[in-house]
Amino acid sequence: FVYSDSELIYVGKEYDVGRRLSGHHVATDSDYVSVVAMPQRDIHLAELFYIYRLRPRMNHEVRMSHEEN
Repeated sequence: FVYSDSELIYVGKEYDVGRRLSGHHVATDSDYVSVVAMPQRDIHLAELFYIYRLRPRMNHEVRMSHEEN
């Protein structure tokens, strides 16, 4: 989870969080990052669930498909 000014802006999944943050275009030095550890088998569905429920503005692909329905 990436927060900017107390707003959730992005939900993503990664097995190596340090690598993801060092090369990712969404998180900046002023953002707050929260990590939830979970079994690898659950990570994909969890990401989709949180994007669908929380609708972060940087996750366009899922948010747009939800708005069409």
